[in-house]
Amino acid sequence: MSTADRRAGIKSRNYMAIGIALFLLINFSVIGSMVLVHLAARSALQKEIKARETAVLAMLVRMINSKIDTVIADLLHMSDMFEVEFSGVVDQNYTFAGSETEAHWISLADRKIHYDKLRFIDAGGMEKLRVDYNTTGAFSIPEDQLQDKNERYFFREALSVSKNQVYISNIDLNIDNEMVEDPIVPTLRLASPVYTSSGNFAGMIMINYELTEMLSSFSQFAQSSSSDSYWLNQDGYYLYNEPEPNRSWGFMYEDRQEDTFAIDEPEIWQLINEGSSSVITTNKGVYICMWFRHDSYFPSFEHIEHSLVSGRDRWLLVTEIEPNNPGWYLFEQNPLKILGWVIKDQREIMLIGFLLSLVFLLIWRLNSNNRRQLERYQYDQLTGALIRHSGLDRLQLQLKSAKAEWVTITICFLDINGLKEVNDTYGHTCGDDLIRLVADAVRSEIRHSDYIIRMGGDEFMIVFYDANIALSEIVWQRINHRFTLLNNQRQSGSDPNMVAVAAGLENNTPLSDRAVDDNEACYARPYLISVSHGFHQLDPGSEYSLDQAIRDADSLMYQEKSKIKKNLNVIRQ
Repeated sequence: MSTADRRAGIKSRNYMAIGIALFLLINFSVIGSMVLVHLAARSALQKEIKARETAVLAMLVRMINSKIDTVIADLLHMSDMFEVEFSGVVDQNYTFAGSETEAHWISLADRKIHYDKLRFIDAGGMEKLRVDYNTTGAFSIPEDQLQDKNERYFFREALSVSKNQVYISNIDLNIDNEMVEDPIVPTLRLASPVYTSSGNFAGMIMINYELTEMLSSFSQFAQSSSSDSYWLNQDGYYLYNEPEPNRSWGFMYEDRQEDTFAIDEPEIWQLINEGSSSVITTNKGVYICMWFRHDSYFPSFEHIEHSLVSGRDRWLLVTEIEPNNPGWYLFEQNPLKILGWVIKDQREIMLIGFLLSLVFLLIWRLNSNNRRQLERYQYDQLTGALIRHSGLDRLQLQLKSAKAEWVTITICFLDINGLKEVNDTYGHTCGDDLIRLVADAVRSEIRHSDYIIRMGGDEFMIVFYDANIALSEIVWQRINHRFTLLNNQRQSGSDPNMVAVAAGLENNTPLSDRAVDDNEACYARPYLISVSHGFHQLDPGSEYSLDQAIRDADSLMYQEKSKIKKNLNVIRQ
């Protein structure tokens, strides 16, 4: 072989080596870039998933408490009616057969259908009146079948409840004649004491609330999450187990004492009880937890001193994102598995030639940066509302489409009253909390088609799409009612941090870390929320300019503000 041939062969091999090297380098660059993009994006996506799961848990807590509140209302009504009809005449030999109370209870059980038992138990623990409900309807139990409940834990615990209090038991399965009923009847017992006209304790009214319907609702809510959901009692036993329903209620059976989350996941259970975090991430899964007790969501119950006297009155909700979950790749810690997830997820792109892959990657990165910059300039960082120019641009576009579709748009100009006084008295951090709280309250009550714009400082504008002033005023009344509830919100009996969360005040300075003087100690905030507003309606086809509409709404707002400020002091005295 000639030297020229040898040189040609060497060049060819070198050229092919360079080509293969470039091919491998570019593809490794694409894979590496995708892994980096995945790692950069996963933190934000993890927060989004955790926030969504936490919101599902909070929704479940609200659902549970709302249903319990309804039972409390019925129980207190039954107690009041019972004392009116039988005060002073209830004794050991009194019979309730054929009484109006018996008829009323049968009617109530038929209407509610989830009240498994309605009972009057005398001071000695003997049932004197009992109405049961089954699939055929409600019926009264004959006197010779009434039972002595003196030794049952719920009767003993309920004896410690005083007048105007409500006892709430732990959740278990109903036992009749010393046996767990079959089919099972998940039960929550609520009791309220009744007294004679002379003030003597006559006994207690007790409702056995059958929880099948609540657990069914719980299941429907839980299924809105992509993770597995659990409802546990204080000892870690399953009251609801989404992936393994048959493992619920293990504590009720001697041969199923190991059917418990505490035994299944001892390390997780220990971390949960240590309370170091509500989100626990391990290589086995991500657990998002929320302890809760019954806490009334009915403002009308604020005067009722209902108490949870059960020793097992805490419940725990848990959602688990486990490795088989489609979203687990966002939490995977093993580098090789992360790489495998990325390659599997982006395998189509891997087949594209190295030049197109590189160009696509550069364009994507540039576009991603531009979008991040664009989002940064569209939304106010403090309140999450659209900033002025972005919001007005959006409104201008809507006005054009509204004109074509013959849709009415109403704007509402808002101004926070007394923000300067709050800033001067408690500092700008507290003032920022006030601004954020107003924005959160507005956002929670407006419709999906509406949005809020921060016009500057303490001024906002709400845009009501496809709504006239009358309809917008209805929404405003909801917003104003929310301000009233927040102003009346108290700290007593609640963890101040949880009060802050319920009020939408999550930030880096918990309420418990802020100095609270004696005058504000009973309220969640040391100031009153007050907002002035003014409406203007933009009818389709009108030549009225947006600038003039804003000025008119602003003028009406200032008219209201001048009236409000005459007698307003936002700092609590």
